[in-house]
Order: sequence, then C-alpha cells, then structure tokens
Amino acid sequence: MVFKEVSRVEIEEVIRQWQADRHVREITRSTGISRNTIRKYLLIAQSSGVARDGRPPTDLQLTLLMQLNRAGPSEVAAPTDKVLEPYESQIEQWIKQDKLKLVRIQDLLAQKHCLVAYTCLRRYVRKKGWFGKNAGATVRMPDTEPGQMAELDFGRLGLMREPENRGKRQVLGMMTVLGYSRHQFLWPSFGQQLSDVIEGL
Repeated sequence: MVFKEVSRVEIEEVIRQWQADRHVREITRSTGISRNTIRKYLLIAQSSGVARDGRPPTDLQLTLLMQLNRAGPSEVAAPTDKVLEPYESQIEQWIKQDKLKLVRIQDLLAQKHCLVAYTCLRRYVRKKGWFGKNAGATVRMPDTEPGQMAELDFGRLGLMREPENRGKRQVLGMMTVLGYSRHQFLWPSFGQQLSDVIEGL
C-alpha cells in the first residue's frame, strides 16, 4: 500500500466538516480521503481534546495530528480500548449473535459517533477473543513451481481522464505478484469485473 501524506489544510477541513455534523462517508466524498484515514484522524483529534460540538483544533492539536503523516510505526498512541469500552457488550452481540462483519460494525459505531480505525477495531476484537481460537493463526503456503501461482490485489491509484470522455474517473491498480519469483506487475484499470482481471492478466 502506498503511503499518502495528508496536508494540514486537509486535516483542518476533515475536522471542520465533522464539527459541522457531516458523516464520514460525506467527508470522504468531498475530500477524497479514505474513511479509515478520516476515522484515524478523528480518533486522535478526540483523544487530544477536540469535541464535535466544540471549538476548531488549536495549533498544538493540529501538530499532534500531523505526526500521523510520518511513515512507519506511529508514535501517537490512540486510546482505542477506552473509546470502545462503553460499546463492549454491543460489539460482542454484533459479532456473536448478529454475525456482522467488522466493516459493518465500524459503520454502526460511527453512527453512534464512536470513530475508530478498522485495524484498531480488529485488534480490540481479537484481544477480547471474539474471533475464535484460530482467528489469528497464519497458514504458510508451500513453495510453488514457476508459473503455478500468482497473488492479485486491487488498490486505488487516483483520478484519470478517460480518452472518450471529458470527465475523470477513479483508476484502480491490479497488482499481480508471482509466487515463485515475487516479480510484481501493476495494471491500471477502471473496473474490477472479471473482464478487467482477464485483460490485466
């Protein structure tokens, strides 16, 4: 995954819209910043004293948020457990009884103004043991012969103008990694349909 730095102006805009009572999805559409990134910044903003119905962040609070732009392990400790503790029984019910996925649980928590990053929520749930005994187990794949296996994944590359249209569209990158040589190939595409995958391959 490519590291994208979020500017101070973008962080201020995210918080301004959040304090204007806009939902995370709406902020994502207007800023182009992913939902998980927005939730990450809002979580740190709340832990540093920024309130949804309060004043705009101070220079000191914005400086703390800018530290999240550093690549590598984050030096900012987000108190995820404390944020999620009031919703512990509800989260457990969503997982065990309602069989909801974590992405859906993250959205439901956001509707209750509890904003957490997906990775933080997953870490919290695993720590509670709600994923089952073998949830954290990693299965190592056996070595393969050349040409036998390839790994595929999609990621967003940004906006690009289509040759036949005047407007811009989101461009996806299909990354193919060959299992034996670990050679990587990136194919830009406008879709994720089977035909797009076949064309890329």
